[in-house]
Amino acid sequence: MEPSSSNGNLDVRSPQHPLELCLDNLKGDMCPSDEVTSALRNETSYKETIERLEAELSSLNNQDKGDRVVILADGCDAIFSTQLIGEGEKGGQAAAQLLSDSTSQHLTANYGPRPFKLWVYVFFNKHGLIDVFRNVELTPLISKIEDFIIGFNQTAERFLMVDVGSKENAPHNN
Repeated sequence: MEPSSSNGNLDVRSPQHPLELCLDNLKGDMCPSDEVTSALRNETSYKETIERLEAELSSLNNQDKGDRVVILADGCDAIFSTQLIGEGEKGGQAAAQLLSDSTSQHLTANYGPRPFKLWVYVFFNKHGLIDVFRNVELTPLISKIEDFIIGFNQTAERFLMVDVGSKENAPHNN
């Protein structure tokens, strides 16, 4: 076993260390070159490992970071297609995915590829939306709206459709 100092590094001042043996025996060509080469490789390998681990740590630290993008949407005007609403839960999931994908594409195109965290809040008046569907004779969608909301809300952790009540301009007041 090679001697080491209290900090775990090799102690080159110890006469048993290969580098010290090489220096002592340099004139007589009795230098254990294999041991020296091995020690130098270990030191280089150690430095490379430290650099690689520091780079990995930096990368991991940056993964947790990211710009926060918050979308606050007024959902009173049926901002999603009637086709997606008609698909119920699957339509809600598709709507959330489309919104996420288009936002990601927009951010990448305008700000370059970088990490971001997306929050989406859609504020709407569910009772008012149901009335709109009745007035324009889209009554089959009324039975699908609740499933659509569930699908949208379950697609991602920070995607949320919020019924703000039936008062006039309720979403605008929130």
